[in-house]
Amino acid sequence: MRDDDDMAADHSNVHLVEAIDDVMLQTLSLARDLTEADADLPTDCPGWTVRDVLAHMVGVEAVLQGAPQPAVDLPDLDHVVNEFDEYMEQHVQIRRQLPLSSIADELAGLRSRRIPTLKSLAKQGDPEVSSPFRDQPMSKAMPIRVFDLWAHEQDIRRAVGLPARVDCAAAEISMERGLLGWTHVLPKLLDQPATVSIDVAGRPDLSTEFEVDGGGDEVAIRGDLATLTALFCGRGEQPSGVLTGADALVAALDGRLGLTP
Repeated sequence: MRDDDDMAADHSNVHLVEAIDDVMLQTLSLARDLTEADADLPTDCPGWTVRDVLAHMVGVEAVLQGAPQPAVDLPDLDHVVNEFDEYMEQHVQIRRQLPLSSIADELAGLRSRRIPTLKSLAKQGDPEVSSPFRDQPMSKAMPIRVFDLWAHEQDIRRAVGLPARVDCAAAEISMERGLLGWTHVLPKLLDQPATVSIDVAGRPDLSTEFEVDGGGDEVAIRGDLATLTALFCGRGEQPSGVLTGADALVAALDGRLGLTP
């Protein structure tokens, strides 16, 4: 079990790029096997179908690769409520009427440019790279890109009835991002002394325990990697039994474990 000073492992930029490439390849293979009926299935991302999630994945990476940010008029959409949503929805809107196969083709072409670019940057040490809204050192930006892409791959898999793909580096990196987020945010949500444990079933190397204000009553978040990453992403309903412990602490966290936009 790791402690709260070691939430994110020290992955090399080369390793992070390999994880991104793996997700792109797996997502491309998945998309090639789906039908247009599959493409129209709803996902756990509000307002987005399978087609929309794939369009989002392609659109963000295309802009980070140097494509211009789209600028199109958006219809009134209940799930678009702020500037961040508007920025992301642009990528989806311009691809919303495309066949899934066309978006998959775009992903294939994008990967052939994006991965060599990232591999070249990784050889330069830790250069500043493009990230949504700001540039960041590659070592800071790439774990977020791994997490975002892998999480959306799982959105597609859940929507079409496939199990999560957790036996990969991207899944571990994503869980580490979840742990990092929870260790920063849970103390604010609890706002009282507590001892918090996060138990990733079968993965003691990814589990952790930390104290809030010197420790106190206990609260635990328990589940397998697929369940906990979906929970961190705010996907679906919070499963019964995943949150246990002192009543006041459970009440403070209940329904509030989803942290990503």
